[in-house]
Amino acid sequence: MSFLELFKKKDSAPPALEQKSEEELILGGGENMEVIIPNHVKDAKIAAAEVFMEKKSAKNIFKVTGIYDVGVHIMLTGIVSSGKLKNKMKAKVTNKDIVVEEIKIGSSTVKELLANEEGTVFVKAKHFPVIRVDDEIEFK
Repeated sequence: MSFLELFKKKDSAPPALEQKSEEELILGGGENMEVIIPNHVKDAKIAAAEVFMEKKSAKNIFKVTGIYDVGVHIMLTGIVSSGKLKNKMKAKVTNKDIVVEEIKIGSSTVKELLANEEGTVFVKAKHFPVIRVDDEIEFK
């Protein structure tokens, strides 16, 4: 037997009856066949779908770990708890509006911060609100 003969397609025996029925189930074949899904599997799929839906509707929350006054801006360091943070997003802190002017990771300016990313956010406000470490700010 040569080396190339090992890779040639060989005629195989017809699949067993059990394999056919499994294959038909997977492919959706058979007119009178019905697939029964156990309740614990259905419940797990529903729970997974609910978690997915919650993540889709996540709020844009930034957790503050540091606050610095930098001229006309307030520099906030922290991490995005959920959602994402982009330029021009607004938030209301102690009844005062703040607007994101610039976002940085390290010394690089970026367009957005995603969930679980750490960075620096420069915000601008007409009247400086009271922001403390560990505050969570929801941006819209």
